[in-house]
Amino acid sequence: MSASYRKDRTIIVGLCKAPPNLSKEAFESKVGEFINTAVALPASQKSNIIKLEAIFQNRLLDEHLKSLGLPGATPGVCWIAELETDSNAVELMQDPECARLVREAEEFGYCTGTTIFSADIVTKIEPDVPLSPDRNLTRGMAALKVPAHLSAEEFREKLEGIVDRFLALPIAEEKALKYSMYIPNENFSTNFRALGFPAPEPVVVVILDTDTEQSLVEMTTDSTVKTLVADAIRDLSIHLDSWIFSADVVTKIDNS
Repeated sequence: MSASYRKDRTIIVGLCKAPPNLSKEAFESKVGEFINTAVALPASQKSNIIKLEAIFQNRLLDEHLKSLGLPGATPGVCWIAELETDSNAVELMQDPECARLVREAEEFGYCTGTTIFSADIVTKIEPDVPLSPDRNLTRGMAALKVPAHLSAEEFREKLEGIVDRFLALPIAEEKALKYSMYIPNENFSTNFRALGFPAPEPVVVVILDTDTEQSLVEMTTDSTVKTLVADAIRDLSIHLDSWIFSADVVTKIDNS
């Protein structure tokens, strides 16, 4: 299956796990406030942020994922930022107000609970015509942890093979609008550590967008998909330490 590899923009992904002393709702509220404050910083206004999405877990697929042998996702919030250049990202991370905001967010466990990394995007399918920014889509998302028995490269290659098999299924050809893989790279590692973030967990993030909730549910419950998930559990251990969930997406910035 053909795929497009995009490296002309800077992509940063944050996977923020809620600490045990906070409820899912309380953590979502605090991270939401943090993101709103970060967006309002003068440095953010000048940093050529093209797009910023805050991604919140919902319960649409909980029972369906459980029936596939996949555990419920650890409570948390994700975000994806798209910037024009690497230098834009560095300038923002080196801004004193940005650094202060991140330090203060540790009050609710933001730094120690977050895996943050820059990424290369592999888009496996996308619409022929760009989707309207105000079109409501239904999203399925997974942050799949690399198991101990595989290297990051081996995991990525095997996962891409599973993804290609999935997208060739009739149900996926009919229902999937867009499918992207976010492959971590080492850009900005020093900057992330300077802000207080730990070394990231080895993961690959995959995102599936569909037109309706029903489409996402139908893909999850399709018998051919169940077989494929069983293969992924057996070969890639995707049921261990991974986040897999349906999501509500709040677009904070969109200059695309």
